[in-house]
Amino acid sequence: MANNARVSFVGIVISEPSNRQTSNGQTVFSMKVGVKTTKKQENSKYAVSDVYDVSVWGKPGENLIGKVKAKTRVWVCGDQCMGEPWNDRNGVTHISPRVNASIVEILGGGNFQNNNNATQPEEDNNPDNLGF
Repeated sequence: MANNARVSFVGIVISEPSNRQTSNGQTVFSMKVGVKTTKKQENSKYAVSDVYDVSVWGKPGENLIGKVKAKTRVWVCGDQCMGEPWNDRNGVTHISPRVNASIVEILGGGNFQNNNNATQPEEDNNPDNLGF
């Protein structure tokens, strides 16, 4: 059995997704998903956003092209690993987790009709409140 960290989360796509073809012709759909969380610091809570680099390979990725765009709300399930370090505009180095998604469900926004059967999280998922 593989030692994979399996994750599942609901978040907002924070920038326009991209797709590419590998050398063997397989599609890879890529997007950055922001997830609003709450951190506790010195007896007070404050909102922060974690950012995940999400890749969807093959036919599932092809099915997302044209349907997912910035500010689309998605549910992602897949295997997590750590990505490459990057610097923010203040020069601070970060490492965003990477997720190879096996499931992506569109919950709202984008070019897709909202699925009335999808579970709606109780938290505030307004993309404008994510801080991006």
